[in-house]
Amino acid sequence: MSQTTAKLSTQTPPPVKLIDSASLILTAPILDKNEIETSGYNYRVLMAKRVDSGSFSSAHVYPGGKLDELDGSEEWNDYVDSGKKVQPNSHFEGTKINQIGEDETQKFRVCAIRETFEETGFLAGSKIIKREPSSGGKRGGHNERELLDQCKSKDAVILTSRLSYFSRWITPPHMKKRFDTKFFMFNISDSDADSVLIDQIYLKQNGGSSSREHDSKSMIAQFGELMFLDWRTPGEFMESIRKDELVLYPPQYYQMKLMSRFFKWQDLQEFARNSGSKRNVDIPLMPFFNKGLEPNSGIITLPGDHMYLKPLDKQIDLIEGGDQSKPLHRIKLRNTKQGFKDLIITENLGIFPEPTMNNSDTKHKL
Repeated sequence: MSQTTAKLSTQTPPPVKLIDSASLILTAPILDKNEIETSGYNYRVLMAKRVDSGSFSSAHVYPGGKLDELDGSEEWNDYVDSGKKVQPNSHFEGTKINQIGEDETQKFRVCAIRETFEETGFLAGSKIIKREPSSGGKRGGHNERELLDQCKSKDAVILTSRLSYFSRWITPPHMKKRFDTKFFMFNISDSDADSVLIDQIYLKQNGGSSSREHDSKSMIAQFGELMFLDWRTPGEFMESIRKDELVLYPPQYYQMKLMSRFFKWQDLQEFARNSGSKRNVDIPLMPFFNKGLEPNSGIITLPGDHMYLKPLDKQIDLIEGGDQSKPLHRIKLRNTKQGFKDLIITENLGIFPEPTMNNSDTKHKL
């Protein structure tokens, strides 16, 4: 090996620029009481399986993507639900907090809604808008102005005020492609005020069995990026993960595990809305990887863990539970060719609440 080669091999690789992005965790109420009693949950969560290439290959993800410059344009000010255009069930009813420039997360809210529309056909909006055929094609073939132009032509607004800022994750430094992703949660209610949203889901999901007669039937996975859309309760997702029937990356697993503590969407919505400051949702959860004791095993430490950003070199920190006398916030896992397996979350910081009551009392509405 030449001296030049040896010198180059020891240099620290240049930092990778973070890609701003946003994802939407969408929940929809189960309308059949028998299904609620059977599952124990009164809502489902939307995930989509990625194609076998590119980012998150073959994994289940929440809809989302990278921030476009247009997402932060003031052109959106008249087409987000704030001020006089605020819609029913808004978190910010009667305020203008959601104007572009007045809320630093607003462009990410626009991004999450736009990306979900492009990837699934579902629009978190005041009216049903059909996705253009080109939007179902491969990335780069879509019209980045499509949603904004359609909102303008139909005098529709997107429901940015309904999104709860749920968490923020940053891809670890050793990865070649790194994202800084804000995750938002949108809980659809079972009230008449959300009929436009319900209709987009159940006409397609139930094969047209809904009594509502809108003709959208627009929820179709984006060709070239997604294989299919997957609606399940958190319990069903967790069971499929346990059986190795699907793959979730740590951020998606972490959030699904958190959601599985809530059997009613109303309780989940209250948690998402009101616990943001306690969970410090804008502090990025950037995983720090360590090798575990078993082959192909790893331990990810997260902010708040007493060993965060430090190599785990003590036996007690390399076992599953860690040192319970110290702050813990970590994920143990196996990394295989098929993806992440056997994920176990350990934390004693009070981030994960005790499970809510499991019952079928769903009378409460927004």
